[in-house]
Amino acid sequence: MEFHTIDNKEKIFYRTAGQGKPVLLVHGYLANGDMYNHIIPFLESQYQLIIPDIRGHGRSSKVGESMDIKELAKDLNLILEDLNIQEPVHLVGYSKGGIISQQFVKDFSEKVKTLTLCCTFSYKPLSVKEKMEKTLAPYVIKRLGSKGLARYVFKGMSGGQEMNDDHWQAYKKMILMCDDEKIYHGVRTIMNFDSRDWLKNIMQPTLVISSKDDLVVPPHHQEFLAYNIPNARLRSIEGAGHALIYTHTEKFVNLLLKFWSEFE
Repeated sequence: MEFHTIDNKEKIFYRTAGQGKPVLLVHGYLANGDMYNHIIPFLESQYQLIIPDIRGHGRSSKVGESMDIKELAKDLNLILEDLNIQEPVHLVGYSKGGIISQQFVKDFSEKVKTLTLCCTFSYKPLSVKEKMEKTLAPYVIKRLGSKGLARYVFKGMSGGQEMNDDHWQAYKKMILMCDDEKIYHGVRTIMNFDSRDWLKNIMQPTLVISSKDDLVVPPHHQEFLAYNIPNARLRSIEGAGHALIYTHTEKFVNLLLKFWSEFE
């Protein structure tokens, strides 16, 4: 495992592990690159894993003024340039990482070999409940901050199988590393993101992973992605919620490996 910091006015933190074809793993909201720690042993013998902490999160918690999704996509490009990655990457975006990944494909298409979108969406406020979330979520985030959010997290809150104690505690630790002001602005950018008009322009082979019991980003969002991205396929994991990377780790990893193997 190697630790890196880009000193380009703003210190963007990322880690690398393993050797082989490059894989860029983009984490979700209120997490950081540590959410991928337990899948590294499954992948590092075959792939070079590139794992950033996006702005406002983890060791990049104090980075930058803007939490705009286009800026976060540019940060990913800075990381690839810092590593002098010459070939297209297998790009994996989980939850918020999925919308950053969609933006990255739009802006840096030639740098992506395959795209995997897990538990994510093209536009979040589709249902009446989600429209209410768009209004209320920023207020709740601003009021509670990272400490308050960590206090109220419970194992089964994201639906499906509950996280075990170790993963639950690790997730709470990641929340506490977030910058309060940036996660407040970050949730607003999440709710305003909308890729519906340009999903048809994503030409990379795409794997969309859905969890049947996800309470955070319900399956209709992944169905929409898979239907509207031309070369997409949808795979659903039974009994899983939004935390499927923790609760159904081997199924998640096996889906990735099988998908990537088709395009080596």
